Amino acid sequence: MGFKPEERIGSKGFELVHPDDMKLLADSFHTLSTDINAPVIRGEMHLRHKDGSWRTLEAVGSNLANNNVVEAVIVNYRDITERKRADKALRESEIKYRTLIETTDTGYVIIDQDGLVRDANSEYIRLTGHHALSEIVGRSVMEWTAESEKEKNAEAVNACFDKGYIRNP
Repeated sequence: MGFKPEERIGSKGFELVHPDDMKLLADSFHTLSTDINAPVIRGEMHLRHKDGSWRTLEAVGSNLANNNVVEAVIVNYRDITERKRADKALRESEIKYRTLIETTDTGYVIIDQDGLVRDANSEYIRLTGHHALSEIVGRSVMEWTAESEKEKNAEAVNACFDKGYIRNP
């Protein structure tokens, strides 16, 4: 969190906790400090970094009990701020990708090494004469390819695996 140990030793630590997380933290700490049979508690919380920014932390807490008395509460934290940012960026990218693919008037299909459909946009589904992805997923694109186009389509599928994609075969 950017602090030197001597800057935090003796402080309560709760002043670094985001207000939205305070009740969960207090409840979890109470459970761990009073219940000798408390389960391991896992969760996410936000703490203020020395620079004033908020960091997202994954917390795992447990207690040490001896003779039916809780002697210590142990909490391990892992900073997951960058992972959360990356996850958010990936979700946003996936939404953008899906929006672009679904709103084009070009049919897009993703096939596996065997030529079986794994995913497709709605335009491709419409072009195949089907109504839903579930009707074509796991099936060969050759099933709805006209006889006169099968050889050309097979070459396109092979070219796709050689290059990783094809355009307007």
